[in-house]
Amino acid sequence: IKKRIENEVFMNVDVSSNSWGWSSDDFIYDPAIEGVIAGINNGRDKKGIIYVFAAGNEGGDANTNGSIHNSKYVMCISAIDKFGKKASYSNFGANIFLAAPGGTKDEGIVSTSYDNSGNPTYIFPYEEERGTSFSTPVVAGIAALVLQANKNLTWRDVQYILASTANKNDPTSSLWQTNGAGFHIHPYYGFGTPNAYLATKMALNFKGLPKEKISKKYDIEVQKIIPDNDISGVESSIVIDENISIEHVDVWVTTRDPSSSEGDNSLEHHITCLDDLKITLTSPYGTTVVLDHPNLSGKVGNIQNWRYGTHHFMGENSKGKW
Repeated sequence: IKKRIENEVFMNVDVSSNSWGWSSDDFIYDPAIEGVIAGINNGRDKKGIIYVFAAGNEGGDANTNGSIHNSKYVMCISAIDKFGKKASYSNFGANIFLAAPGGTKDEGIVSTSYDNSGNPTYIFPYEEERGTSFSTPVVAGIAALVLQANKNLTWRDVQYILASTANKNDPTSSLWQTNGAGFHIHPYYGFGTPNAYLATKMALNFKGLPKEKISKKYDIEVQKIIPDNDISGVESSIVIDENISIEHVDVWVTTRDPSSSEGDNSLEHHITCLDDLKITLTSPYGTTVVLDHPNLSGKVGNIQNWRYGTHHFMGENSKGKW
C-alpha cells in the first residue's frame, strides 16, 4: 500500500495547491495525509513538496475539521477581505499558517470560467467567486517564487521563510500576540499575510534550517472532571525536558464521559458536548494558543485521540512547563 501511495503522488510537483475540503460531523482522520507524507519524503529530490491547503469556508475552527490541515507538513490558509480583515466565511484556528485575499460577497475574485459553449472566458466577480480556495493559490504562487529564488530550500525552509517575512495585517486587532521567539501570531491569520518581496529576498541567501529534531511523545492522564457551565474549567501541566527549537506542536486529546462504560469508545452514548469545549495550550514563554474554539453547531460526543496541530509556537524552545 505504501508503495502504491508513493507511485500515485505527483513527485514532479514543486508546490501543491489544494482547494478541496471535507464532509463530516465528527473529527476525522484524512487518509490523504499518507500521500502528503510521501510527497514530503520523496518529492523535489527529497527536499519535500510544498503543500498549501485551503482552511475551508464554514466560518468555524479549522483545527477540528480535518486532520490533514493540522499537519506540520501543510500550510493552512485562511481568507481576508480587501481591508485585510477576516472574511466572514473563512475558517480560523491554531492551525492557520497565513492569510491571503479570498474575496467577499459583494466583491469577489476575478477568475476564468467557461461560457455556455464551453469556451474559456473572463467573468466579472459575483457572489460565488470567493473563498479560501482563492486565497490558497496566492500563497502557493509566492512559495513558487521563493523556490525560484533558491531551489535548494526544503519544505521546512519555505515555511520558516514565509512565516518570518509575513506582514501583520489587521494590525489593530486585539487578538494579535507575539510569541516567545518574536513571531506575531493570530487565530484568524496565522503569521499574517505573505510578503513576496521579503520572502524571495530572504530565500536568496538562506543557508537552510538545521536537521529536523522530533521530540518523544509525552503522555499525561488528567483524571479531572470538566465542570459544566463553568468557564474556569480544569488545568493540567506537563514538563518537557528536551531542548528543541519549535517549528510545530502536536497535541493529542481524548475525553471520556465518566458515566459511560470503561473502554467504551462509541460516541453515540456519550453526553459530553464537544461544542462547549475550549482547549488552550500555554508554552513556558507564556504564549497561549487556543487549540479548540467553542461553536454553536451542537456536536455531542467525546474527543477520541484527536491531533490538534499548530505552528504558532515557532522559534520558542520546547523545554519547560506546558
